[in-house]
Amino acid sequence: MYVVVTGASSGIGKACAFELVRRGFNVLLVARRAALLKEVQAALLSEGGGGVLVGVLPLDLADATLDAGEAVLRALAERGAYCGALVSAAGASDRREFVECSREEHRWAARLNYTSHVELIRTLAPPMCARRQGRVLVIGSIVGSAGQPFNAAYSASKAALSNLCDAVHYELALKGVGVTCALPGATDTGFAQAGGSEDGLIFKLPTTSAAQVAERAVLAMLRAERQVVIGRVSTFFYLCGLYCPAPVSLVAGALFWNSPSGALAHFRSFLRDK
Repeated sequence: MYVVVTGASSGIGKACAFELVRRGFNVLLVARRAALLKEVQAALLSEGGGGVLVGVLPLDLADATLDAGEAVLRALAERGAYCGALVSAAGASDRREFVECSREEHRWAARLNYTSHVELIRTLAPPMCARRQGRVLVIGSIVGSAGQPFNAAYSASKAALSNLCDAVHYELALKGVGVTCALPGATDTGFAQAGGSEDGLIFKLPTTSAAQVAERAVLAMLRAERQVVIGRVSTFFYLCGLYCPAPVSLVAGALFWNSPSGALAHFRSFLRDK
């Protein structure tokens, strides 16, 4: 039995792979960058002390021509194994105005941040249901609790994933399979730098490490919890997104996920418009 981990070459996905290996699980690492996957594989084999199996499967989950789920099943079949759990952690953001992104960029982001998760769950969950045993962990985000200006498509995809997991959690619980959505906030990984958000106000507040997120998320998955919000700051912003009036949540999103100078400019513009 293997746990399939997507987005495993860096960030929370990589941290989840380490957490799983520490718990004695075999893992199949899935990500686009083959060289990084090989490095993670070597580190995990060292971490596991020879007691676990670590496979790698380089896949670009944003490739619309690829059937990632079937590719995973083939890779596991070649190992004489099956998928006992899925950790779906692949994702990317780009802090820009919605209309500045091209149609191709929006399609790429939608494919990676939402569609790939849906397709993997749809392919890998039925065999779990047949065995009446299995787990699915989707790495969402607190930004899905409200619209996030200047990162609109990303926050929308996370909202969709959260709703999807809620519904599928109920459906698959009746078949013996647990579905968990983890909602971290600002996390100390390379994700913010890649998305151009590293100077955001939110990252001036205490952040959570990828290892902390992985530890709590994997535990929630094993317990078949429906949802887990990770970190005190994350909990505060998550509750604000749920219960504050929409204009307040939108302004907060524009302010805290922007640089100090950018946040000040947007706040002044907001006050002027009012």
